[in-house]
Amino acid sequence: MSLQEVQSTATLLPLEFTPLLKRTRWGGERLGTQLHKLIGVEGDYGESWELSDHPQAPTLIAAGEYADWTLSQLIQKNPDALYGTGKYYATFPLLIKFIDATDRLSLQVHPNESAEQNFDAARSGKSEAWVVLDAVEG
Repeated sequence: MSLQEVQSTATLLPLEFTPLLKRTRWGGERLGTQLHKLIGVEGDYGESWELSDHPQAPTLIAAGEYADWTLSQLIQKNPDALYGTGKYYATFPLLIKFIDATDRLSLQVHPNESAEQNFDAARSGKSEAWVVLDAVEG
């Protein structure tokens, strides 16, 4: 890719998103105390979705030219700004979230790309990766 091509596709400033806070039966208070999220006093906030293009829970772009847009809206209107000239995804392929689990969580197995096509051709498979930032002994 030439410098001119890079400059023509690199017009999108860094995006900041408004996180979605999710209350769960296994949530706690550490999203507020450690990550300074604006949680309520209920003490059951289990997830903070930082970046989501999930149809039922999209995060909104917080500021700038695309403020209050979802990633889906940005992809529809200006896919080159987000993806460059490479492969496009109909929905953004990552969900980034913080989890505060005050209880043990169940092991979850998600279908891969080919298995998901047997269930719903419009959906894609799911891979997960975890980075543990803090853990209570025991």
